[in-house]
Amino acid sequence: MRKYDAVFIFQTGADKVTAAKEQVSGELTKADIKVVEEQDLGEKDLAYDIKKANRGHYVRYEVEATPETIQPVQKALKLRSEILKFVFFRKEQ
Repeated sequence: MRKYDAVFIFQTGADKVTAAKEQVSGELTKADIKVVEEQDLGEKDLAYDIKKANRGHYVRYEVEATPETIQPVQKALKLRSEILKFVFFRKEQ
């Protein structure tokens, strides 16, 4: 198991953020990815418009996963409309 940091930018609005967090948690648990930490970074202005939005709600996850499980989760999360952008970073050991 490797450690990864994942940063997500969700659409703004309390109901959209809650729904997006549930979707992300569901996809991660379905893929047997362990969430070590979840940090809500709040709403911020975006550097450029993403899907016609100029503000986003940032959430950072620290997860433990195998490299093979990350790619299918990324494909599934790309289809979610509440998620503007996301990225996974492998942490140094």
